[in-house]
Amino acid sequence: MYFNPIIIANWLKVYLIILFPVFSAISYLVQKRIFRRLDLVYNQKDIGRYLENRNSITGLKNKTAFENDYGYILEFDKRRSFDNRGMYLSLFYVDFIEQYLYQDVKPTETLLRQLKEALVTNRFPEERIYYIETGAFLILSPRKLTLVTEEDNVVLNENTREILQSIPFITGQNEVNITLKYGTLTIDATSVLTAEQTISRLKRLAETDLSAEYFV
Repeated sequence: MYFNPIIIANWLKVYLIILFPVFSAISYLVQKRIFRRLDLVYNQKDIGRYLENRNSITGLKNKTAFENDYGYILEFDKRRSFDNRGMYLSLFYVDFIEQYLYQDVKPTETLLRQLKEALVTNRFPEERIYYIETGAFLILSPRKLTLVTEEDNVVLNENTREILQSIPFITGQNEVNITLKYGTLTIDATSVLTAEQTISRLKRLAETDLSAEYFV
């Protein structure tokens, strides 16, 4: 504009040459700021949903997520009359977890992360693993997808318990072998148990399993 033969005053040419880049830069910054703010708003929603359904220590889905998945699967099976589908539910609970936490929090959290990694590594990819409360891991295994029978599932769970119990609790120079409570249930579309009732029954089965182990 400045060098081409446009017949306007030189001061106006300079003004226009400066004006366009300045306003373009301002527009870019304003637009970027607005979009960044919108991204932050949406990211906060995503982060909120993530934290609502995830445990911060293990990174696994929590009890809220399990209750949602449990209800959805049962309702779907009932709606489609899939009585032969349902799920296997397996609860693994670290015994004396409160004592470990009281003794040293960081090694306990390290132990829980190691247990989580062992579960993720040794269970089927299509299974869902939850951390529903302190020291309690719950595995949801969809029937007709894992290609195992109920007897196979019991064997798989026993192997899982052996693997998990081989991970020690280490604090300072001390190393303690852990004990896991274990209970399992088979749920199908005819079940009337809520997610909370199912968890309670799994806990009772785990207590019975542990008592039998101690009395043997």
